[in-house]
Amino acid sequence: VNMEIKDRQTLSEYISEETKCYSGRALLVTEGNVLRRHIILLRKAEYHTNSGHRMRSMFYKFRLFKLQNRYGLHIPLNTCERGLNIAHLGPIIINHKARIGKNCRIHVGVNIGAGSDGEAPQIGDNCYIGPGAKIFNGIKIADNCQIGANAVVNKSCEIKGSILVGVPAKKVEVSRKEQNND
Repeated sequence: VNMEIKDRQTLSEYISEETKCYSGRALLVTEGNVLRRHIILLRKAEYHTNSGHRMRSMFYKFRLFKLQNRYGLHIPLNTCERGLNIAHLGPIIINHKARIGKNCRIHVGVNIGAGSDGEAPQIGDNCYIGPGAKIFNGIKIADNCQIGANAVVNKSCEIKGSILVGVPAKKVEVSRKEQNND
């Protein structure tokens, strides 16, 4: 999967799609405004880095890293596909080798890291990662999976639409009655 933003149109599409998630009044320092600014800086830094615009790349990386360090958001360039949605401000750490698919929602306290072999997780499209979840090793998580709060995921789950909870995380079965009540 090629996740790199290399042209202005793709940059504009990413920013337009991703900033819709964050609300807040202009000129106020609200959680939504900070997250919106983070997404814009992340995507502009990716674009200028991928396009070889050295000076602009350095400018946007400096601003991005300053904001990330202030709020504990450590999301490297070119790790997340289109539609990244960060639920709240707070520590989020993603390894630079990790790959996260489209429309992923990530909550506070999430750590997506490499294992002892240096390999990092590959997470599919439309995944939900709950508060405090830890995902590590060179594992694969299928599309449409939900990872519960404080789950520790260290084994692959290649079944689409799975729900993973617990320490260590295990797939849970949801009865038809529970599915219909939602």
